[in-house]
Amino acid sequence: MPWLPKANLLTLDELLRIVAVAVDAGVTEVRLTGGEPLLRPDIVAIVGGIAALEGPQGHPEVSMTTNGIGLRTTAGALAEAGLTRVNISLDTLRPDRFKQLSRRDRFDDTLAGIAASQAAGMTPLKLNTVLMRGINDDEPIDLLRYALDLGAELRFIEQMPLDAGHTWTREGMITADEIQAAVERSFDLTPLPGRGAAPAERFEVRLKGRTRPPSASARWASSRR
Repeated sequence: MPWLPKANLLTLDELLRIVAVAVDAGVTEVRLTGGEPLLRPDIVAIVGGIAALEGPQGHPEVSMTTNGIGLRTTAGALAEAGLTRVNISLDTLRPDRFKQLSRRDRFDDTLAGIAASQAAGMTPLKLNTVLMRGINDDEPIDLLRYALDLGAELRFIEQMPLDAGHTWTREGMITADEIQAAVERSFDLTPLPGRGAAPAERFEVRLKGRTRPPSASARWASSRR
């Protein structure tokens, strides 16, 4: 892929100046996303610089959305710098399918990154999954079981038309209603109150037939449009 010239990227000082304006205006949470934020060689300094800012509401909470590949070696340093929690993209539990989707044979590195983030105390851990028709739409139950075992929140996200090639079609999208129907074949879902203006619906999850939720209860969330 063609990379942006370095001169087009914000420097550490420029980035912190911009975030400082937001924090001074009362912003209380800063999320680092991308692209892939862990590609920044100065990502630990970025996190530390943001966490050290102070506004009228105090220091901001710093979180990150990432593919998780680099967390195995950086999670501890990021947590020490002030990163409080992460959303990690995980669309499949099959290594061959992971390689097909990501064009990288890095499935084990992603799982190691998930484990490293938990070991570093970044909670609650959230896993982001996009189901795609005919590709990974046979995995919602397996993914939710995996999240339950971790004590993580699995967030099903509807595929959105953000592709520059204009290949997205609504017919190929797995809707939130379809996802919920698939999950409810194996799990009982209890809606959680207090959604407000948030873009996602959240549910407490338990296996069908259980009278009590799992000790490390998980939730799943799905955006609706």
